[in-house]
Amino acid sequence: MAALFAAHGLASCDNNNPPDGETATPARPPAEALLATEADGVSEAVGARVAARERSILASPTAAETGLLMKEWAGATDERKSEILTRLGASAAPEAWPLLVANAVSGEKDLRMTALDALAIHGGGDPSPAIRACLASDDAEIRALAATLLGRTVRDPAAWSAAAVDPSPDVRVAYHAAIADAPVDIRLQCARAALATSDPQLRREGAAVAGGTLSNSSVDMLIPLLADPAASEDAADGLFFLLGRYFKSASEAQQWWSNHRDGFTDDLVAK
Repeated sequence: MAALFAAHGLASCDNNNPPDGETATPARPPAEALLATEADGVSEAVGARVAARERSILASPTAAETGLLMKEWAGATDERKSEILTRLGASAAPEAWPLLVANAVSGEKDLRMTALDALAIHGGGDPSPAIRACLASDDAEIRALAATLLGRTVRDPAAWSAAAVDPSPDVRVAYHAAIADAPVDIRLQCARAALATSDPQLRREGAAVAGGTLSNSSVDMLIPLLADPAASEDAADGLFFLLGRYFKSASEAQQWWSNHRDGFTDDLVAK
């Protein structure tokens, strides 16, 4: 029965849970809610850029106009190059994609960020090379903006994992906004990356991601965390969300899981 409730995110009625109707299973909070706020305003600046993307989607240039923009590029000023990148992003022209990636990967900061926005608008290819390069930048704003594109690069687990353990909370805000819709294998890899660190905040965030992922592997990750001072509360809430039970200790949880694991499919649905 616990498996059935867990599959639907509902509380089971056993010795560890009150009767139905008294206490609803708490929804797993996004790990973003665990993040500390930095005073440098990076999140706000990045959020404004993302909001502006929609306003930057102009009428798509014709094929002829796109060709002229490409030819103009080499001799253009930086200000004009920024305009060209935005227009090429709106064009969705395949031939524009390499130029957008190249400018996101390296160069002057404003052009890199404009190119990242243009890649998001264009959406016609795999932005993994640009995301990886930008996540390696020393500039937190560049890294945070790159992280907003993670949802477009599920083929690159390494990029997700890098954002999951980025030292800037602002970068991780963008990552956590995207991770909710990522495939289970990506979510698990990110949780493992965070939990492999000694940073208490990262471990809490890793536990939050694992606790919101319907997978037997999530349970395996969360049970030992019941003995982790930094992540025990989030691990307990995650196990309650996944299994419909609270446990008094890691040993109790492990014993219960050993006895009941065969009753679940790999994605925690009752057999």
